Amino acid sequence: MAPTFDPSEVRYYIEDNADKILIAIGITSLTIGLLFLSILISMISILGFFFGMIFTFVGILMRIGTIVDNVSRAEKIGAILIVISVVFFAGSFSCFLVREIARVLLVPLLSHGVFLGYELRIAEFNYPFLWLIKPLFLAGLGSLIAGIILKNR
Repeated sequence: MAPTFDPSEVRYYIEDNADKILIAIGITSLTIGLLFLSILISMISILGFFFGMIFTFVGILMRIGTIVDNVSRAEKIGAILIVISVVFFAGSFSCFLVREIARVLLVPLLSHGVFLGYELRIAEFNYPFLWLIKPLFLAGLGSLIAGIILKNR
């Protein structure tokens, strides 16, 4: 007799191993973010770091039991605030990664007094979202503190 495929078994497997799956997806996204890291941060790298941090930390929170079903309403709100703080912290870190070239220098290449051409060198970067780091970090910190207070009530 051939084995049969039951979709409910897949659902139960995912429910039982959701923390491990989220951690694996998060570490994969962080790895993609690291692999695409360059002088000019690409959007793939930024999104990899952002979602990698979120998935990894939410998976760890599920693994240690911070996010549980059978708790009071205040504890559920506290767990949600802790997860939201992770999103704020990931956004703050991602805003730091976004940069653009502000100034480029054209440097002549010389070898033993012989002119070989010009080389472009990046002299300065701008961080257009640098102003967002502090508000996102403070929102994440406030959410984390409020979540911990509500979780331990």
